[in-house]
Amino acid sequence: MEKNAYTMATLGLKTKDDLQSKRDCGFYMKYFFLFLSLIQFLIILGLVLFMIYSNPLEGTEKHLKDLTVQLQESDKKIKALNEEIGKLKRQLNATEKEARLVQTQMLRLNATLRLCNNEKAKLKEQQHSNTAALSAASESKFNLQLLNITCVAQVSSLEKQLVALELQGQRDRENLNRDSNSWQVKAEAAEKEKNECHLEKLQLETREQKNQELKTIVIQELEPALKNLKTSAEQLLTSYEIRGCYRHEIENTFHSIFRSLQSQLDTMAQQIDQKANAVTRENALLQSQKAACNQRVQERDKQISLQQQQFEWQKQALQEAQEIQAQKIRGEYRKMLDENESLKLQLQQTKQACISLRTSAPGNTALRNPLSLGPPNPFGTFSRNLGNTGSLGNPAASSNAFSSPSLWGRPSSLAQTSSGSQRNLSTAGERLYQAVVPRTGWAPKAYNPYYFSFATYIDPRLMVSTVAKLVRDMMRNISSRVTQSSVELTKRTPLLVSLNLESH
Repeated sequence: MEKNAYTMATLGLKTKDDLQSKRDCGFYMKYFFLFLSLIQFLIILGLVLFMIYSNPLEGTEKHLKDLTVQLQESDKKIKALNEEIGKLKRQLNATEKEARLVQTQMLRLNATLRLCNNEKAKLKEQQHSNTAALSAASESKFNLQLLNITCVAQVSSLEKQLVALELQGQRDRENLNRDSNSWQVKAEAAEKEKNECHLEKLQLETREQKNQELKTIVIQELEPALKNLKTSAEQLLTSYEIRGCYRHEIENTFHSIFRSLQSQLDTMAQQIDQKANAVTRENALLQSQKAACNQRVQERDKQISLQQQQFEWQKQALQEAQEIQAQKIRGEYRKMLDENESLKLQLQQTKQACISLRTSAPGNTALRNPLSLGPPNPFGTFSRNLGNTGSLGNPAASSNAFSSPSLWGRPSSLAQTSSGSQRNLSTAGERLYQAVVPRTGWAPKAYNPYYFSFATYIDPRLMVSTVAKLVRDMMRNISSRVTQSSVELTKRTPLLVSLNLESH
């Protein structure tokens, strides 16, 4: 019961001595050496058993035998593999020769295929070019016809477009001037704002410097005062070595006074720091505003430069469009001049044809008087019915002498003329129709040889008078067209002169 730690507790000073353990270091060393001896014994026992029951020579001999067997098998496999490699090399050489032959054939086939493809591409290109040429020729014919028909309308539309473009150019210039003025005003305002921000920045920097200087001055002035207070308080405490109940009160009062002074100084320092922080914040805000203003100014400068570039591009595009339109108008002007010259040449040709007809009609021996013919005339004498020759060729009296065969009656009811005279009359009428009608813009509905042959059969003078009046009408039409073209040209010449001046 004495060795047990959980025995009944006894009151007094002996309780602590009984509770302590009585095992010292020797007790634990016994167990330590015991376990060491056991471990050594087990190690020695294992070595002895290994020496007794192990046979290393037999294992090595078996291993050598197995290795020799494996070597023989591997030699056999190597020989078989060498034979297979030789066979494969022979097959490879044969296949290489075949591959070379196939490659040469492939190269020849590729060359022939390339030639065929090139020829095919050339043929396709020729086909496309031929189709394109045919389509272009048809389109050019159609466009020529349209241009011949709609030349005047295009010229008028181009003039209208030119006027509209000039108005647009004036408007764009006015807008450009307005925008440039507005951007200049904005740039001046931005520069003013920039200068104001710079001045405010300088003022804030000066304020900040003054605050820092005041702070340093206050700190420098307060530090000796604090030191003096501390020294005076310590001197008072050391001089008045009062021992009793008043010393504690004096120390408390001195400490309270020192704390109050220190708190006041701390509050003053905090206020100064707050003011300095506020000034720095204002400075930071102003710097950020300045940076924003600078960014805005740069953006506005960029926008102004971009708009100026756009306006310059638009101006160049308008100038190029005006030059292109001026060139088109010049080309049309030249075309009109060429058409005017061609019309003049046609007039001269028609005049010459009419003069030749006048000279050839009275002396034509193939024409004969219808009164000398045998059978009577069912329409009566020509002097009574058709004595007024002016009604034949006058367009005011009749709509068209050649388009109303009812005036003359049916030619089959007349006495037949000789075949030679009829032939000569029809050829003369064809010549007159071919000389007068083409490229004039005025012609009867269709050529009818009966009208010319019948009129000349009646009276050559009557035929000549009708032809002369017809030529006069044609001359009037051509002269009116020439005057119209000259008026249009006179209208366009000042525009061309102005366009030339603008281009120069």
